[in-house]
Amino acid sequence: MQPTPLPTKPHYPILDGLRGVVALMVVAFHLREVHATGHH
Repeated sequence: MQPTPLPTKPHYPILDGLRGVVALMVVAFHLREVHATGHH
């Protein structure tokens, strides 16, 4: 008996790009915060 394949969600490449942009924004925010508070 074969397992029933799970329905796959549609893939939106634009969301991958947005995730990348948001990840860079988070890194930039944390770096700025570290330099502003003087904690290294």
